[in-house]
Amino acid sequence: MTSSRIHPTRSLALLSVAHAINHAQAVILPLIFLKIIIDYGVGVETIAFLAAISAVCAGLIQLSYAGLTRIVARRHLLGVGGILFGGGFVLQAFATSFATFAIPNIVSRVGGSPQHPVGNGLLSEQFPPERRGFAISAHIAGGNVGTVIIAVIGAPLILAVGWRGASIALGSPAIVVAILIL
Repeated sequence: MTSSRIHPTRSLALLSVAHAINHAQAVILPLIFLKIIIDYGVGVETIAFLAAISAVCAGLIQLSYAGLTRIVARRHLLGVGGILFGGGFVLQAFATSFATFAIPNIVSRVGGSPQHPVGNGLLSEQFPPERRGFAISAHIAGGNVGTVIIAVIGAPLILAVGWRGASIALGSPAIVVAILIL
């Protein structure tokens, strides 16, 4: 039996960690793309189209959240999104062709799309007006921490475990955090 009691500090911690992972994946993805160009023999323009398609898909989905949050709990949107986000990143590690890499990559980007609009909305709901600025700032700072950490360890991680291992190493924690959010 789960408690329906609101835990703003727990929500903030989970969302900040999820945001850090989201940004870490965004920073390491260009390094993975460099490996994909070599492994699958695709051109830079193919990678550019993949990045554009995934950004458009994620952006279009973000447009739906204002309406969706009226009928689906923010926690569920964030949890399911996080599972798709992490799961897609893990699944791309098992790709055998560019197509089998691209599809989970797009799913991952779409899954990460609720992080900003829905995450900030959840924090705004759970924190009193005088603490909302702190909560949203801490959430944003979580993303920045992920950016900085992966900028330092991303290339060595890929060198140590390959792009596939790096995908699993970054996708798996996203799934765990998403389950905890749910």
